[in-house]
Amino acid sequence: MINELFSVPVYCENVSNFKEIQAELRKAVDNTHFGMRKDWGVTHYLSDPTFKENYLVKHKCDTLLFEISMHVQKFAERLNVGRDLRVEESWAALFTKNNYGHIHDHIGTISGVYYYRTKGSDSNIFFSPQQSYQTRINVTAEDGMLLLFPSHLKHGITTNTTNETRISISFNLM
Repeated sequence: MINELFSVPVYCENVSNFKEIQAELRKAVDNTHFGMRKDWGVTHYLSDPTFKENYLVKHKCDTLLFEISMHVQKFAERLNVGRDLRVEESWAALFTKNNYGHIHDHIGTISGVYYYRTKGSDSNIFFSPQQSYQTRINVTAEDGMLLLFPSHLKHGITTNTTNETRISISFNLM
């Protein structure tokens, strides 16, 4: 008998209101001044390097917030955690050529990312193994894709080696 003792679920779906969400985010992104977090070095650009604002609430991205909540209900049931979770923190991340995201985890119960603009070849999110004998898992992004994962799961973003700009929206639910 084989048991998956170290399995960690990751939820991946495309949003149902893609055009509405993209239009909502286009307004938000067009009104965003991105900056780098100086203590991280030259990694990638953030809508708020201090992580003090809730990007989706500030820019009234209600369609995306609603879509996230629908998917979180399904995922929270699988994780056996409360379903009254809300997006408490969110930010936009911009990756140009040579930008990357270091390996990290988040606070909260569930974290996630929505891919607003990506070509799929402009860097991937990867999940780091919990055990040294496991291999890293890469996920190729596409526009409209929503990923949800337990906040404690270590992950990073591979270096963007293209001339394409990738923009994603990350968030933590508590």
